[in-house]
Amino acid sequence: MREAHISATALEARVMHGRPIGRKPGRVAVVLHRDVAAGDLVTKIWERRDGFSSDWFVPYYRRFQHNAGELRRRGIDAPDVVALGRVRGTRRRYVTYRYMVGESLREIALSCGTIDRASFAAFLRALHEEGIYFRSLHLGNVLRRQGGRFALVDVTDTVFYRRPLPLDVRARNLKFLASYANDVACLGGETRLADDYLAACTSIDAERLRQALR
Repeated sequence: MREAHISATALEARVMHGRPIGRKPGRVAVVLHRDVAAGDLVTKIWERRDGFSSDWFVPYYRRFQHNAGELRRRGIDAPDVVALGRVRGTRRRYVTYRYMVGESLREIALSCGTIDRASFAAFLRALHEEGIYFRSLHLGNVLRRQGGRFALVDVTDTVFYRRPLPLDVRARNLKFLASYANDVACLGGETRLADDYLAACTSIDAERLRQALR
């Protein structure tokens, strides 16, 4: 996809007339807005850092586009990027993708007090068996869509393997999720999270996974 650079004025118009749905300190980072022709869209914005960052080598907005496309290729619902590029005269970069209808698991947990743990564990298993290491794994980044399908939203930090994930990488992914205290409480605690995951992954050595989690 060719980059479509936009003016700072055009970006500010999106923010002003849209609805912010994500923030970074001092600025809007994600905004939901409407386009007459394309319908509901989401624009995610990055500010290029001053210091050393991997963003200088593989820009985050390009990484997002690549990862979203690869996830979709592997059968996982993910953003459909329609535009990306630089904001002229600034250090900002952006991607715009079609709004994905759904509710985050965190929102569901807040409204219902719990989520369908077995289905979520099965989804994690599917990701790991597909060689997908979704490093930003928490309940706010996973949507439940119509028909019970799950989707991933903030896909910038995703690593792809050619084979199912090694056990230590699976454990690292689960431990990252468990670092969100409110999320893991909705999942019944760390022990229940491990139990649900193992129930979905019958081929995994349970004792080795528990050791890796410890």
